[in-house]
Amino acid sequence: MRLLLRPPAPLGPLLALHNFTEETRYASLDLLHGLGMTSPVDRISGRAPRVPRGDVELAPYEVLWLASAS
Repeated sequence: MRLLLRPPAPLGPLLALHNFTEETRYASLDLLHGLGMTSPVDRISGRAPRVPRGDVELAPYEVLWLASAS
């Protein structure tokens, strides 16, 4: 089950991705593009997410807070 909450944000949408497993997981870039994020950046680390195979990669237990680069 996925839950996406989209409250209004002054800097645009923020997507929080969480991997609660011991395995690497992937999230579709289509989800980000659907929110208008063409150049997402992780607000926790300040880095762009890893996209090794066309999808956002989440390492085991990794958390990403993705927003459009400003």
